[in-house]
Amino acid sequence: MRKDKLDDIVLDVLMRQLLVAERLEQLLAGLLENSDVANERRRRELSEAQKQETVARTAIGRLLELIETGAMSAPSHAFADRLALQKASLARSTSRTASLDRQLATGKRQITSVAVARFGEFMRDQLCGPDKALMYSSTCRR
Repeated sequence: MRKDKLDDIVLDVLMRQLLVAERLEQLLAGLLENSDVANERRRRELSEAQKQETVARTAIGRLLELIETGAMSAPSHAFADRLALQKASLARSTSRTASLDRQLATGKRQITSVAVARFGEFMRDQLCGPDKALMYSSTCRR
């Protein structure tokens, strides 16, 4: 089979069956649904990480109060161990909160029907544009 004929067949399938808005929406439906589920999971995880952050901050504050009131000695190993544990917990939860915030902010970009249609048009234009070898295909000249 000649290359130009094969190009025409492949391009025709892409243009008519894949890069049309309805088909792109069908293909992306599962992805969008999974994305919504993942964002809901991230929101729950963010809430939990924020709670853990609050717990760690409160625990650090209470440890410092114990030192201030004289109930515990700053040089004691118990104080140092507890403080190190709470600081590590605070660092983990703060890092997790920041990461989830970034993921949720990135996830706010919605893929709409209009965006899918624009993407299909863009891809068709790219395949058949003036700089492309495929622009001479019979599919692009229609």
